[in-house]
Amino acid sequence: MANSEINDTKLVLVSARKSRGADFWDKDDYDVRLGDGSGPVVGRILHHPQATGGQPWFWTITARSLRVMNKAMIVEHLTLAERHIAEGEQRIERQRQIVRELHNDGRDLATAMILLTQFEELHLLHIKDRDRARAALVNH
Repeated sequence: MANSEINDTKLVLVSARKSRGADFWDKDDYDVRLGDGSGPVVGRILHHPQATGGQPWFWTITARSLRVMNKAMIVEHLTLAERHIAEGEQRIERQRQIVRELHNDGRDLATAMILLTQFEELHLLHIKDRDRARAALVNH
């Protein structure tokens, strides 16, 4: 369990295995809880298998309402979501280029298309995350 103090708001990382009570969750999957280890889940942090070398972790807000978070935390999350969107756009464009090259060479596209689809799905999650953070700032 790890703690973070941000403007009097305590966030705690709890292993998904412990938080959700099942051993099938990955060891690199965490719930972000507000307050202490038994507080409400407000987010999730996990190691993403398709992430690039330098930034393999994915963070998302899972709370239906961001009112439990203070403004500084929302701004920080919005900044991170916008960075993930920009990086995702670059990954998607690169993967599309790979698909084109494989197609032009007459090679199998199956794996490349699966990866492209995963990048696009993750990109949509980042966009939704950014939009929730923007709405939370307006309503904060």
